[in-house]
Amino acid sequence: MDVEYDGAVYRLVPDSVPSSRLTRDGTHLGDFSSDGDETVIAEWREDRELRPADAAIGYALAAAFGTGAQPMWMMIVDGVSSALPPARPLLRIQPDARSGPGGPRPVPGRAAREL
Repeated sequence: MDVEYDGAVYRLVPDSVPSSRLTRDGTHLGDFSSDGDETVIAEWREDRELRPADAAIGYALAAAFGTGAQPMWMMIVDGVSSALPPARPLLRIQPDARSGPGGPRPVPGRAAREL
């Protein structure tokens, strides 16, 4: 997600499954993560000059759009597996020899009970 503010271009991009990286004009400012519990955690780079707008924009983007993403190879595997036909069952249960089209037949001499 890209945002332009005060002449700077901010970008929040996933860099792992749980977290995303915030950059300003290509400079890495910090990492954001969230467990989906409405709490966003930021880890700022200490060797960068940070502005109040950096925090405001980073938290807003992370809260609005979430953090992290699955790797591309995992998304491809999910897509391919969903396009394949469903697997056939490993075990087929054949109807009992006493069963007919209407289900099991009562044993002679006993009352038939509905299940």
